[in-house]
Amino acid sequence: MNRGVLSDAQSDAILDTYISRRRPDAFAEWYSIDPPFPAGTIGLGGRAGEAPGSYVNGGIMPLVGGELARGAFRMGRPSYGFATLDYYWAGMLSRGRSFLWYGPEGSEGVGSPDTISTDGWGTAAMLDAFIEGAVGVVDQGDNLRQVLVSPQWAYTPDIRDAYAVVRYAAGNGYVAYRWHQEACWASIEVTGATQYQVALPVPKDAKGCSGTISSPNGAVRLVTTHEGQVAVIDVTSGDATVVVSW
Repeated sequence: MNRGVLSDAQSDAILDTYISRRRPDAFAEWYSIDPPFPAGTIGLGGRAGEAPGSYVNGGIMPLVGGELARGAFRMGRPSYGFATLDYYWAGMLSRGRSFLWYGPEGSEGVGSPDTISTDGWGTAAMLDAFIEGAVGVVDQGDNLRQVLVSPQWAYTPDIRDAYAVVRYAAGNGYVAYRWHQEACWASIEVTGATQYQVALPVPKDAKGCSGTISSPNGAVRLVTTHEGQVAVIDVTSGDATVVVSW
């Protein structure tokens, strides 16, 4: 879903299928496989990970949730993306530890004496969803030279100002921005990269505004998503302030 090999319809189908698998007796819908294979069919002789609901045989995996959240943001479904990140923080990471998998009822997946409580696989997937999705910085080249900047904070109820810096620990490239939104316009100051594609959400309900989406920075391309419209502007300068009004 996040490797550019599926159609939008296929990506939506993946999201909808996982959402449909929510049920009261499951901690989350991030199944490794569902339904699990019955006990004794995998051939592990009862070893850790074979029992239904454990490890890759039906365990709940944050790495699956992270990829789903990342895909939701990419597909213009930020409500599900934010809800997944919030749920991971509240239900798992806020405990001060994170495991590779969890039981359907929410138990921490301790499959062997070697299990660690600092497993980074699921956390890394959630971090990808946070940076590329919520923060909205997607490297479209290498070392953050050509970047999509698409902050999703407008879809949250309380955030109207944000400052973000994204960089690779092993490189000198970075992207930084300051984003602000008012009732009838939004602005973003970007720096660090050499070329940007800036995408700013336009509210569905913009009463009292002009009703015309425009930008002094150049042509605006409108993209319709599941939850509204996004104004896309191409910027070729290294530092820029982009303003979109509606």
